Amino acid sequence: MALDHSLSVRLQNAAEPGAMIEADRLTTSESPRSTLETVVRIVTLVLLLAFSSLSLNWYSPYIRPYSLSLVGLAGSLLLGVALCRNGSWQSFSQKIATRIARATPRDRRWVFIWGLLAPGAVSFFILDPIPHIPDGYAYLFQAKLFSVGKIATATPAFSEFFPAPWSVDLDGRVFSVFPPGWPMLLALGVALGQPAIVNPVLGALSLFTMWHLWKELFDEERANAALLLCAVSPFFLFMSASFMSHNASLFASSAFVLAFLRGVRLSSPRWGALAGAAIGFQILVRPPSALFLFAAVIGYFAVARRSRASWIVTACSTAGAAVGTGIYSIYNRLLVGEWGTPPLYFRAPENRFGFGADIGLPWASSFPTPGHDVFRALLNLNFNMSVMNNDLLGWPIASLAFALLCLLLVRLDWRHHLCAAIIVTTAAGYLGYWYNGVAFGARFYYCLLPYLIILTVEGVRATPKLLASFSSRVPDSSARAFVGAVVAGFVLYGALVYVPRVALTGPYWNQRKISFELYEELASIVQPGDLVLVETDTDERYNPVFVKNEPVVSESPIIYAWDRGDAKNAQLIEHYADRRVVRWRYPMERLQDETPIARLRARLGRPALESGGGAR
Repeated sequence: MALDHSLSVRLQNAAEPGAMIEADRLTTSESPRSTLETVVRIVTLVLLLAFSSLSLNWYSPYIRPYSLSLVGLAGSLLLGVALCRNGSWQSFSQKIATRIARATPRDRRWVFIWGLLAPGAVSFFILDPIPHIPDGYAYLFQAKLFSVGKIATATPAFSEFFPAPWSVDLDGRVFSVFPPGWPMLLALGVALGQPAIVNPVLGALSLFTMWHLWKELFDEERANAALLLCAVSPFFLFMSASFMSHNASLFASSAFVLAFLRGVRLSSPRWGALAGAAIGFQILVRPPSALFLFAAVIGYFAVARRSRASWIVTACSTAGAAVGTGIYSIYNRLLVGEWGTPPLYFRAPENRFGFGADIGLPWASSFPTPGHDVFRALLNLNFNMSVMNNDLLGWPIASLAFALLCLLLVRLDWRHHLCAAIIVTTAAGYLGYWYNGVAFGARFYYCLLPYLIILTVEGVRATPKLLASFSSRVPDSSARAFVGAVVAGFVLYGALVYVPRVALTGPYWNQRKISFELYEELASIVQPGDLVLVETDTDERYNPVFVKNEPVVSESPIIYAWDRGDAKNAQLIEHYADRRVVRWRYPMERLQDETPIARLRARLGRPALESGGGAR
């Protein structure tokens, strides 16, 4: 079969700069695949595309209406058919591909600058420079503690009025449940008075690190293409604009893999030490992600790429991981008195990895009882893949298509196998956690960004040959033009449909009905020395004002307390008898009606929301 012959063709890897260990670059057999194997692979690809396109149990605003996605998908394919034999498009698309592949250092610098400015603009204009979910407020609370040299604060008097987000109140101290790595970086922004700039800076640094990682794995041409794809990824842009820890995890994990690969190629203990430092820091940011990625890289090299250099770098990395684990253990010991028990287990002991009736939080209306099993694990995987298939690149249920095509229909070498090992190990690891983690995208999988992006590039490069293999009458130029037009259609859909829809409606606009307008309204009605009683239905709505308190609540110029009803409020008011009492109601109904234009006007300094009615 012509298809079998094409599938047996190697990727054009020989004599490419920047790749590792020239002598055994390809490890896959040259023997052609059998018809049965080819059919099995195609069927597997179709099933995985379906599994990652249809969310079986949950809806997410990241997943655009299927009708809209199907129109975008069909339109992109029709565009490819219409342009594939057009000589002008063939020439133009080839020029664009060549220009991207041969990007200069100056071109890349502009992309890195974009990686800083674009998330900064998203933070300022779309998300507002504030957290939007309890995790983000918990990190900000923790960073405020770190910025004044504390890891915990004394339990405030009348503590029920001041519930800290995702925190533990133990032995007269209050502290966050999360590891210390990301809050240490966020504390730098707190000290500068601009905590929202930290993640955009990390976004630019991550782009820079990932480009070097892609170049180390493959070559400069593919690294350039991957850099451009990643820079316009909605997943990257919005996560880099958030207050979440995953950007720090991406930066640390990418630095670890880059340093590990370079240390092996150069037989360099110095790069091995850098790999150890990077994985040690990632443990302090997100221990599960660090464990999964570390196991994948170390395991793969131990099994398939053993060498003296790999063992040296492995030893250095293991030492760094041990140091990171040790620091985290000391941190836990200082907070809860136990080396191996994180604070999270004191807040919610059932919120841990594993399977069983006592594991996992009861969440979502369809699963009101706790417990974790294989069925729920597959539902989590399905939901995360469905969200990723939309949010990774903003393409119409096709963001994973080329990566999956690459893994299943292209002859692979060790570099692709390493990427696949990292992806599969991380996804399998998170199967043991009964929570999908979808916020700002499929965030538990965010550290997989460099591997999904580079496999997408590889899939795009290989697809013209696969298409041409179906018929000898399909010239290479037409196949390349078709793929180029389809990708152009996908990119246009992402830029003109997906990003505006998720940015200007749900999930990002007024995410969870939390807006910077809250602070502007409060500023107009309070003054130093006030005690503000915030009427709201949940602690999630109280979080935005809780973080305005000082770490020691009683020392706050303005104290923000959760309104607990007149009877209980009387005790708090008596305790702070010298303060003026202001009552303020969380303006849910007014925030629901706010429009994108109104928010933009507000960010440009013009009033957009009347403050009347907020206080009483």
